[in-house]
Amino acid sequence: MSIATNLKSLMVSHDLTTAQLSELSGVSKGSLTIYLKGHTKPAPEIVKRLAAALGCSPEELDKPKAVRQHGKNVPVSTAARIMGKGPQDIRVLLQKGRLPFGFAEKMPGSTQYSYYINQADFEAYIGCTIEEALA
Repeated sequence: MSIATNLKSLMVSHDLTTAQLSELSGVSKGSLTIYLKGHTKPAPEIVKRLAAALGCSPEELDKPKAVRQHGKNVPVSTAARIMGKGPQDIRVLLQKGRLPFGFAEKMPGSTQYSYYINQADFEAYIGCTIEEALA
């Protein structure tokens, strides 16, 4: 599975058009079209920006779908509830790189951050599945 296939899949799951992803990521619509057709692979910096806009890690954009699905994004609110912290506490810790299961990345040309919490890494950190923690 290629970056093109994963990009298409993630765009569909997030209900994003090429124009919307372009705005969120700062990558031109023309470049996105080329990547979506699989003509070229984006540079690592572009992959990082696309991943942040799509709520996944850069590595996951290049992984096969079965592997990528195991690493679904956990909402900050869910992680905060399980950890007994406020959502803003989790956001700040992600921004500072102090949590081993996710990251925050400032969106290009914006003051806002995009947050990503890898489900598999989060579950390993808390020692059980999210479903078990919420039960």
